[in-house]
Amino acid sequence: MSELQDRRKAIEEIIQERILPKEHKQSNQAALCSALEGHYGIYVNQSTISRDLEVLNVKRDEEGHYVLGDLALIQRKKEELLLTLKKADAIKWDEMNTTILLMRSQDPSYTPVLCKLLEDYCDLIKNGKYKSQSYAINGPTGSICLHVSEELKKDLKKELHQVLNPK
Repeated sequence: MSELQDRRKAIEEIIQERILPKEHKQSNQAALCSALEGHYGIYVNQSTISRDLEVLNVKRDEEGHYVLGDLALIQRKKEELLLTLKKADAIKWDEMNTTILLMRSQDPSYTPVLCKLLEDYCDLIKNGKYKSQSYAINGPTGSICLHVSEELKKDLKKELHQVLNPK
């Protein structure tokens, strides 16, 4: 890999892992310079960092941290979904067939909210990778049937394993 590629890969790792020196409370170019120097032995100035951030399509989230591309929105939606799943006490993930997922919640009042959050999150993570549309149907007993493609189902299971128990 070239020096340029190594530096940009290091910047991506720093941003994804939020490896910044403790004296920097928010992401900024000086913090990235310090992290590159401290963790990777790469010495650059802030103008170089500025160009790299533009090329890497780096943005800031609400807290002022750097994020890569649309990751800020996806991460925010994921956190909202996971929090709501925990509040709803969503307990199970059953596969009915190749494209339908069933989730049961202990509190049926959360199902309409969870349906919307699941649909929004699926739309974000598929981001053009998957052709099929995803949609959720809420049942009267707190069940949710989520129709997604096989590929999206695999990604979803990986993303939501923290809350739901895959069966």
